[in-house]
Amino acid sequence: MDQIEGVCRRIFPKYFGGSFTSFQILYKSRYNGNIDRTAVIKLLADLVCEINPLNVVDLTNPKYSVIVEVVKNIVCIGVVTDFTKFKKYNLHEAAGEVPVIEKSEKPPTDGSEGVDADGKPKLEPDSGETTNADAKAETKLSEVNGGSSSNKAEVGIVGLNEI
Repeated sequence: MDQIEGVCRRIFPKYFGGSFTSFQILYKSRYNGNIDRTAVIKLLADLVCEINPLNVVDLTNPKYSVIVEVVKNIVCIGVVTDFTKFKKYNLHEAAGEVPVIEKSEKPPTDGSEGVDADGKPKLEPDSGETTNADAKAETKLSEVNGGSSSNKAEVGIVGLNEI
């Protein structure tokens, strides 16, 4: 727990040291039963509030999300912005529903459309154009990135030797 606290003391002031902000802590553990979930969440919440007592917990729409992943004896800690706003950074969910393009059920009128002289289907060359779905996903991705390097997430990794 001391190693986790040390990493968080180094990372958290950058995000939680200014004016008050909202945050949530997401914890996921795999192949480890030695680290107590509630103890880690309490420790991190106390650290955030120690940095700025005006910071508030918001589980529905926080500005910052502290993500804690425990895999065996390794703890990964990251601070990201607008995690729930962008559907946990799932591009398919963030882009919304993509319309399905339905093919015409009509056969070609003269029998030659869509096939070459050998009777094989014609392959249209890639026009290089992006589809509407591609454009939506790229727009959402740029919104996630914020268009600048200052919004990149910071991650700390801790190896727990004593576990």
